[in-house]
Amino acid sequence: MVFFLGKGLLEVSGNASGALGRSMMIRIQVRNVREEHARLAAAEVPIVREPVSEPWGLAEMWIEDPDGIPIVLVEVPAGHPPRRDPRPRLDHCGDDRYAAEPDVSSCHSDELKECS
Repeated sequence: MVFFLGKGLLEVSGNASGALGRSMMIRIQVRNVREEHARLAAAEVPIVREPVSEPWGLAEMWIEDPDGIPIVLVEVPAGHPPRRDPRPRLDHCGDDRYAAEPDVSSCHSDELKECS
């Protein structure tokens, strides 16, 4: 399986002699897990687990791929430690370079690599 990530690729591969069971799962970070829940439910995607705010601060919901491999959609809230970054701001980009949703609208095309 290969995911296209803009200019990069993420390949997921493996080899198993039997059923994968629960030893494999895919985790995908989304901006808003409740909006994704509504979108997927409207598309009649079977929901394995409704969105839940976990004790560790993330919001998660579960679906499965056609082979039964769990897919966990994860929302990292704005104040959660993985979303905070102590690195200095790059003001020419109009926002924090490492913010969850940087504003790159004021960037010139040659600066987009630095802003996104």
